[in-house]
Parts: sequence; structure tokens; C-alpha cells
Amino acid sequence: VVGGGGGAGTSGNGSTAGASGSGRGISLRDSDDSNSDDNAAHGSNGQQQQRTMTLMSPAGGRKKSWSERKTIVNEMRRQMSSLSSMFPMNVNFRTLSDGRTRVYFLSPPPANGWDTVLFYADVPASDTDNRAPNRLEWHPVLEPIVSPLSISNSREVQLLLERKRLSIWGITSYELHKSSGKIVFPACNTLYQCLDTGYGEGTLFATELRIFQRSAAIDPQICPQNSDLVAYVCNGDIWVIHTLSVPQRTTHFSRYQGFWWQPASADEIYRIVYEEVDESDVSLYTFPSSQSVGGDYEEYRFPRAGSANAKSKLKLVQFRLSESLKITDACIRELQCPLTYAFPWAEYVVRVGWTPDSKYVWAQLVNRIQQRLDLVLIPLDNFCELYSSSSPSPGTAGAGSTGTTSSSTHNNSKPESSSASNEYWKSSTSVTCRPMQVIYSENSPNWVNVNDILHFLELTDNGVTFLWASEEAGFRHRQLESRSRRRGRCVQRWR
Repeated sequence: VVGGGGGAGTSGNGSTAGASGSGRGISLRDSDDSNSDDNAAHGSNGQQQQRTMTLMSPAGGRKKSWSERKTIVNEMRRQMSSLSSMFPMNVNFRTLSDGRTRVYFLSPPPANGWDTVLFYADVPASDTDNRAPNRLEWHPVLEPIVSPLSISNSREVQLLLERKRLSIWGITSYELHKSSGKIVFPACNTLYQCLDTGYGEGTLFATELRIFQRSAAIDPQICPQNSDLVAYVCNGDIWVIHTLSVPQRTTHFSRYQGFWWQPASADEIYRIVYEEVDESDVSLYTFPSSQSVGGDYEEYRFPRAGSANAKSKLKLVQFRLSESLKITDACIRELQCPLTYAFPWAEYVVRVGWTPDSKYVWAQLVNRIQQRLDLVLIPLDNFCELYSSSSPSPGTAGAGSTGTTSSSTHNNSKPESSSASNEYWKSSTSVTCRPMQVIYSENSPNWVNVNDILHFLELTDNGVTFLWASEEAGFRHRQLESRSRRRGRCVQRWR
């Protein structure tokens, strides 16, 4: 899956990355060879433009047949696909202790245009060498993985690659823990890990993680506060393993959409907030399988216009690590006031994350016609345990001093009807929870484009300051928002 080595790179403008027949590289040069590169770019664009004109206009007074047009389109798609995989992607920056900046990225090696490899390039410190090279040398991070090449991607991986619009093979994603140098990535339907200290020479040997596996393991994420903990998704369940001990299962649910580690914790409790999606009311449709030649069919749930949509919930799972590195005291918490009750107009939870101080969960909510977006702050104490009246009350003997919730209680819980006589909320702080708060709201007569530009700068009891991107003015502008948390009003805004 992984192999190849770095070669000499081509020049480009600014900090761009380019490709040529002799190799690829990251260029730091300003404008030495910009003319030649521009000419090459114009030549390539001219050829592409000529092919487009050949497709659209008659040649020699004769219109092209349907088969000829189809052949031209297929050739153009093949060339565009090969070009799209030649540029570095999934770029991460890591600062080493000696001042160097190590850049990690995925890209095919010069000898192979399809199998992507994890590379790194070291940027020397500016004060150590004034004669730094204009072009950074690429180095492969990993040795090739010895595994049967006949292993094909599972259906989950194929659908994930289709959603990401990736038509490549090899390593398609990786997770980097910047402080420790641990790298975890999925390959061959399982997970691999390695440790890059930043000072070793040569490539690293990746080892396979010992995981309990019923299907392909995807979306690995390293715990920010403990690099030995890795969470991943397998068969629609969230699994958490300690890479130095025997794998332990943390929590289970039938459908998933995403999960996010708490950045830091002061009470030695690890927390993951996740979105649980219920598609039981969504219509089921049958389509011919795109992966088989015969008459196989695949079933997908698709919410047509006007029909029932999927229902989302935000939940939180927390656990501790024992002295023997076992996962203990696992418990699932739900919002005391569900999002469907507090925001009945919202149908999509489009973005979720943690604030830098790890005290709040933020979420972006959008209505179904995508004309309204609210940015909501959710205090951590809003996630509470749910217990049944048939079990002992909290505070009495045998009330569950371990802080865990039984699986039967979790599976039968219905936060929307929390006022029922047989279900009660148990607050983690035994005090009134702080309410959720909308710190930003945007409306559009057409639709609201969702983006990933959100960065919290300051968060206090009185106000919050954050960077945000909006298209309210007709174009996307980056703006600095300062909001009062007492009334949720805008104090200052800069664009």
C-alpha cells in the first residue's frame, strides 16, 4: 500500500506545490522560474481548452457522434482525475524541539500516480541557515506495508471515499498527534500505527493495532490528552482502545455521524461527544450495485423532499483508565434539554466541536431548507445521566456509585419524553444546569453556506470572541465577532 521515495520538486509561485515529469516538491521560491511555469500552465490550459472546443464544436463540418463525444469526455475525466491526485493533500505542520518545522502530507510518489504515500518535508529554522534551499526534499515516512494486495476495500470504505471524492489508493487519511509524533492510519480495512520522534533516520515500520474487528475500521482519532487512546468507528459503533493494552469496548450504538474528543480534562475523565442518528423513519430505496457485474442490488435510505428526515441527538460518553490501563466507569450521558426541543426548527447538526477550555461543546444547527444557521454553546453539565424509576434513586444505597448507566437504561431512554413518570434526569453536579446559548445566528433568503472557519479567541462568563466566516454581504468575509453572553447580543464586529 505504501512505497516509493521523494524526488526533486518543481518550482512554483509562493508556497505552492507542483508536479512535472521529473518529480514533485514543495517550493519556497518567489519568482525565479515563474515565467517558465506560467508558460507551461498556459500550454496545459490551452490544450485543455482545445479539447473542450473539439467536444463542443463541429470538426470539418461534421458533428461528432454520441460515442465520439463519450470517448472525449472519458479521456478528459481520466486526465483530470490523474492531475487531482498529483498534489499534496491532508497537510499537517509539527514543530520539533530543535526548531524545525516538519510538514506531513499525502501524495503519490513520482513512480506511481495512484497509490498515495505519507511523506514529510523538514523546514529548517529561519535563524539557523540563511541559505536554506528553495525546494524542500520529500521523504517517505513509512516502509511499505506487507499485506495481501488482493484485499479490496469494504463497502463502508468505498462509500466514504466516494463521499470524499477520492479516486486514489493507498493511504487515504491519517491522524497525527503533534506533541508525541504518533501516527495512526487506516489501511487494508484495519488500523496501523507508528511513532515519529523527529530525529531518526530512514523510514518507519508501521505495526497493526490489535482491535476487535467485525468490519472495516474507519475514522481513527487520537485522544488529544493521551496519545495511547485511539477511538475509531467499526460497523457503526464507536470503539476506544488503549494501544499499550488489550482492546476494550467503550460504548455501542447502531448509527453514527461523527465523534469528537475533549481536548483536555482536569478530573482524569476522558470524554467523547458524538452524534447519534436515527434513520428508522427515512424511506428505503433499492439501487443496482455499482461494484458487481451481476444483478446485485444495494439498499439506501434517502429522505425525499417532503418525507421524513433522519433525527439527530448529541450524546456524550465518558470513562476512566485504571492503573492496569483498563477502561472503566464507562457511562453515556444525554442532553437534559434535547436539541429537538430547544430548537424545533433545526434538522441538521452540521458542525460540532469543543471550545479550547474544554468546558463547552459548540454545535452549528441548520434548518431543512438551509436558510437559517445558529451557533450554539452547550455547557458540559447539560449532559446528564438518565435513570429509571425502577432503579434506586441517586444518593441512596445502591444508586450506582460507579457513575455508569446500564445498557438497558440507555437503549430505552427517550430524552424527548423526559417528563414521563418512569424517567428522571440525574445531574452530574446536583445543581441547576446552565442553559444552552445561541451566540450567533444567520438567515438568508436563499441558503446559508456552511464552512469550517470557526476559531474561539476568548471565552468568559460575560462574553465570547471568535473568528467566523459569513456570506451575509454577498461574498464570504472573515469577521471577528464579540458577543455578550448575558444577552447574546453582538458587541463588536470587524470584517
